Amino acid sequence: MKFLKNASLPKKPTVYMITGFLCLLTMVIMITLVNAEEDRVQVKEEETLPLVEVQEVAAQDLKEVFHTMGFFVPENDWRITPKTLGTVEEIHVQEGDQVKQGDLLFRLDSSKQESAIMEAESGLASARGNLAQSRQEDTWSLTMATEHLEEAKAHEQEQKEALKEAREAYEVEELKAYELTKYEKRVELAERKRESAEDLVESIEGGDRTKVQESFYEEQIKWSKRILERAKEEYEKTYITAPTDGEVLKVRITEGDMANPVTPSVVLAGEGKMQLSTGISEQYLMRISEGDLAEVVIPAISDEKREAQVTEVGMIPEEGGRFYPVKLVVSEEIEAQRIGMSAEIELATARAKEVLAVPRYALYSEGEEEFVYVVDEEQKLKQKSVTPGISEKGMVQVDGLKEGAQVVVAGPSDLKEGMEVEVAKEGEEE
Repeated sequence: MKFLKNASLPKKPTVYMITGFLCLLTMVIMITLVNAEEDRVQVKEEETLPLVEVQEVAAQDLKEVFHTMGFFVPENDWRITPKTLGTVEEIHVQEGDQVKQGDLLFRLDSSKQESAIMEAESGLASARGNLAQSRQEDTWSLTMATEHLEEAKAHEQEQKEALKEAREAYEVEELKAYELTKYEKRVELAERKRESAEDLVESIEGGDRTKVQESFYEEQIKWSKRILERAKEEYEKTYITAPTDGEVLKVRITEGDMANPVTPSVVLAGEGKMQLSTGISEQYLMRISEGDLAEVVIPAISDEKREAQVTEVGMIPEEGGRFYPVKLVVSEEIEAQRIGMSAEIELATARAKEVLAVPRYALYSEGEEEFVYVVDEEQKLKQKSVTPGISEKGMVQVDGLKEGAQVVVAGPSDLKEGMEVEVAKEGEEE
């Protein structure tokens, strides 16, 4: 029985060897399968080409625009100043009033002018009375003529001294040129009056006194009339009226203020189309001309784009700034628009017709060179140098391409010259 038991059982080392062999075989098979899968994936990856999107280069019209803001101003505005210096006595208008030509805007204190008129009228009446009396008298007093001559000489001397002082003031710029002219005219008139008095004395001494006497008073009447006319003219200057029909834009004075011929007291908008006023820098100055068209939007009214035309381009910058004034007129009349309203202005500073253009994002740069990638017939990339021009809404004019070229507009960031690529079909994403 012991012999039979030992004969039916195998030895343990043999079992272990078989088990180990099977495990080793299994591991080899698994490693082989994993390596094969990796090789397959690597081959697949090597066969995948970069996916790019292209756009065909075509000719189109472009315009480069300049955006700015402007404000509506009257086409004809009047900056009204008095012709004489004076205190504001009354103001007859306020901002927003509609006025007609000749309407009174404001009045200056005229008490001095009224006194001058009364004196001139009195002098004229006296001269006329003297003439009437002289025609009834048979004799003429030489003493009176001589006294008149002395008065004329004294008056002439006073005027010459006043002129001398005026010239000294003019040299130190304390007196204006037009005021100096007044003093010169006063001397001229005094000389004429003295000469007339001398002639009268000579005539009386030589005889025919009655005729000479009448001539003197007639000259005195003429002189008094001229004085009265000038006094009335000065009085009229205290009444400042509207030079044209229009709307009062600004009243810059109040009662009691001192108005002068230099500073505008009232700003009046004359009748006519309103203009858009804006300013442009020297960068765009030479690109804009009278007659150019623009598009404007008036936000206070609507978002509608309206056509406008450049009517004026300033030759010198605005005072205290670096911008050159530009005026435009909107083609259509807009009932709701008001002076001072703002507008968004789009001015075309350059135009190009039938030029080749590509999207701005298709441009690459390397140093100072700008280029695009073009896909050739073999689906390979060609780097093409281009010279960009004007741009509009993301499209840039380029020189250096041919119409119909397939320009890369989207793709991986590592594109290179000669790289083979796959062009995405319409609607296909990278």
